[in-house]
Amino acid sequence: MKDIYEFCPEFENEKYLLRFVKKSDSEDLIEVYGDKNALPFFNSDNCHGDNFFYDTKEKMDAAIDFWIYSYEQGYFVRWAIVDKSLSKAVGTIELFHRPSDGNFGEVGLIRLDLGSAYEKSEIIREILSLIIPPAYELFECDEIISKVPLYAVERADGFRSFGFTKTDTCLIGGNDGYAYNGYWKISKRRKLALKNLIVRAERPEDFYNTELMTMRSFWNKYHPGCTEHNMLRIVRASEDYLPEISRVAELDGKIVGAVFYTKAWIVNEENGGCHEVAMLGPLAVEPTLEGNNIGGALICESVELAKKAGIKGIILAGEPDYYPKFGFRRCEDFCISDGDGNYFDAYMCLPLSDEFKSFTGHFVESKDFEKIGDEESLEKISAEFPSYRKVMVQEDFMQIFNEHLGVVESIDDGVYQVRYWEILIPCRLSDDLASDVLCSQLIAEGSDVQFKWNHKSGCLSTITKPIKNLLD
Repeated sequence: MKDIYEFCPEFENEKYLLRFVKKSDSEDLIEVYGDKNALPFFNSDNCHGDNFFYDTKEKMDAAIDFWIYSYEQGYFVRWAIVDKSLSKAVGTIELFHRPSDGNFGEVGLIRLDLGSAYEKSEIIREILSLIIPPAYELFECDEIISKVPLYAVERADGFRSFGFTKTDTCLIGGNDGYAYNGYWKISKRRKLALKNLIVRAERPEDFYNTELMTMRSFWNKYHPGCTEHNMLRIVRASEDYLPEISRVAELDGKIVGAVFYTKAWIVNEENGGCHEVAMLGPLAVEPTLEGNNIGGALICESVELAKKAGIKGIILAGEPDYYPKFGFRRCEDFCISDGDGNYFDAYMCLPLSDEFKSFTGHFVESKDFEKIGDEESLEKISAEFPSYRKVMVQEDFMQIFNEHLGVVESIDDGVYQVRYWEILIPCRLSDDLASDVLCSQLIAEGSDVQFKWNHKSGCLSTITKPIKNLLD
């Protein structure tokens, strides 16, 4: 818990930004805390009688001053919720680690305050998706609780759809000793299959297995085959390699994940600035074990190592819907582009110091990455590994984010068994696909398909489209 009170991370998606509350938020937040329609949803349990109704600037300023003071004392963290389309604070989130009270154990407690216009289930779920995943590590807890009043229908729906469950357990106030009801909880997922997961430094005897796992992880992801297994050899041989923060994940003696880092620089030619940072990539996970938070374990461990090493920040080019849950933000928010001045959503960064926010310009990666395009070298290293089928869905960069390619092996009563590497994944047709008779008839045994993998036990995954392999 120490780190979050030294540096407060920010989280965002396309619509919302969560950042530490500022005094300048006062004018925006008066509209939230002076909103009588929002007041019934604020959680004032164990708060010395404060009901959080602040309808004047003086009251709002005093509240923000208290929030900032409480953060400095290590009591709790209060983020402002910013609607990016309006550049306006529309609520706040408070989170802290709460010691056991005899009813609830060591938990994280979250207070979510929103303007009444934002008290909608889909908005609440979207905000929870930003803060809950990293909160377990930030506040050293396996369970998070929050109050949801009986009349809060939209809030209950949003919390329930995210995975919270209602409890009959009362929270015992540490200040007043009262028993407060209406609390919901969510627990950190712990999969017994991964109880033996070890995150450690890579050893020379791991090299082949790490490369093979990486090859499988990226195979047919962005283009037919992949180059990432060759990238590992280039990275290890580079003077810019950062082995001290790079890590592999081992499960029962097998390499099942890896994250690699190299030196990079943020260069500003106008002011002559050149600041060294770390570049993350590649991050690879054994494809048959996706959904087990192996990638998350690697990121969390390596980020902590980067902080201890004094690295100012991390940049990457990766899947824009994955990394924000770990605090990464678009490089564009920090006025950092690629060498051609582009601001793509895939370019993200994680500040590890206040100093990073002053680094503007364009990022420069290690020159050794230019070697990745060497076709002769790629062909030579690929010959050392098993031969896998290549698939081309389209002529240009495929960008199959959040979905996978597989082959239908059998169909029985509307359930499609899709072959994905060595495993079969039971799927159904998406609603759009099922309603399109002509398109759905194209899916038969042996068909190539694109599907969205539902990692929850007992739930069917979803085939989103039939595909044609242009290489067949």
